[in-house]
Amino acid sequence: MKSNNYIIAEIVFLLFIFKNILAQDTLITKNSMYVEIGGNCFFLSINYEREIISNLNARAGFGILPWVLPYAPSSKSNEIDIAGGIIPIFVFTANYFIKLDQYSSHALEIGLGFDHAFKDIFNSKPSSTTFPVFALGYRYSPCGGGTVIRVTYTPIWTDDGYQRRIVSWFGISAGTRF
Repeated sequence: MKSNNYIIAEIVFLLFIFKNILAQDTLITKNSMYVEIGGNCFFLSINYEREIISNLNARAGFGILPWVLPYAPSSKSNEIDIAGGIIPIFVFTANYFIKLDQYSSHALEIGLGFDHAFKDIFNSKPSSTTFPVFALGYRYSPCGGGTVIRVTYTPIWTDDGYQRRIVSWFGISAGTRF
């Protein structure tokens, strides 16, 4: 009798495992890497995403923002000099996807997070600033891996010390899911 219960338990266990193996007919990859032009880092960035739970990714990226600023070096001169440089920017967001079904490659993407930008990095007193970022757009990303394409609306909150405003901005991304 004891051996019959043991055999029945093994059969139930094997059927349970077999059912779960068959249910996994679609492999879902959880990582993405892509390059973004424009978007949350303003100019150019490279980004990594990891799926935390279904339809929710965490994103970390590094971008650069070249800048050029004309200025008059002294009030005695009529010449205008140009200063410039590159501002490194780190972006961190959580992205939520609205899909028609669990395995759809097409999704509406909604992202919320922050950018951390470093200013005057070659100055004796470097500074940095953190500001909120938002993204709303379309995403093509096959569950089983492959090409990732994103087109997003990413408004930018600016504060130049005199006024605060929201500037409309867009981004386009291409990369891979693995």
